[in-house]
Amino acid sequence: MSHLQVFPSEFRRLLDAVMAAANDFVETIDDRRTMPATSGQMTTAAFDRPAPEEGLGMAVLDDLEVITNHSRPGTGRLFPYVVGSGEPVAALGDLYASFLNQNLTAWRSAPAAVAIERTVVRWLAEAVGCSGFTGSLTSGGSLANLMGLAMAREAKAPANEDGAEACVAYASQEVHMSIPKALALLGVGRANLRLVPVDERFRIDVSALADAVAGDRNEGRRAIAIIASAGTTNTGAIDPLTDVAEAVWRWRGDHLMATRRAMGAKVGTGGSAGVAWLAKRANALIFPELWTARSRV
Repeated sequence: MSHLQVFPSEFRRLLDAVMAAANDFVETIDDRRTMPATSGQMTTAAFDRPAPEEGLGMAVLDDLEVITNHSRPGTGRLFPYVVGSGEPVAALGDLYASFLNQNLTAWRSAPAAVAIERTVVRWLAEAVGCSGFTGSLTSGGSLANLMGLAMAREAKAPANEDGAEACVAYASQEVHMSIPKALALLGVGRANLRLVPVDERFRIDVSALADAVAGDRNEGRRAIAIIASAGTTNTGAIDPLTDVAEAVWRWRGDHLMATRRAMGAKVGTGGSAGVAWLAKRANALIFPELWTARSRV
């Protein structure tokens, strides 16, 4: 038998040890420090080591406690950064999905996983009033925004064959940092993102947006997307989605993206009705960030 193969009895011991460590973490999570007592020097000392020439066997489990002690637990006291729900049941699903190790490029390579993905996307679409819409789960919002802008660019300023053409996009000053990154990657350029001022509630100023669009049109610049946020990172502000969509409908021809959490769009002015309006009325593309969804589950 290959020395790389793990015997069933040994695998069971590994699994039991990992599950015991995970269970201990869940049971004690509320008692753990939100900011671990660590530093860059300490983590370097703990984990910066030569690659082992041979497998460590069960000894590899000794690092689990060390890793935990240098991690930030996702408790109710953890406010910075965007973290998943940390739901223990979801972690079990993630574990089993890792065992199955499916390739979701097509139904033929992962029949169950693809069918589940389609079902979850349908649930999300129905939740925001967009029954019948389809899509894909991504590893996070940054990738979803990149995909959305790629489709908007290809619809309005095709570049896949002959390269990127000059074009512009619009978003509020509070938009997520993944938007300028995506435009840079797509060849549109950061300088061609118009950052529109916000109102006293940190929402995009629709009048200022109209002025920006009009100015670019007068200069002959081609718009590919207007990006509305349904829950910004800094404040959770929700742009006036219906007002933005109505403006796009009047201008016609521009694609519009609603970024951030799909379910977050159900809160506040515009709400889920605003998201549905964007999709059905404004020739819109909706790419909500699915922070807690994994494409492999």
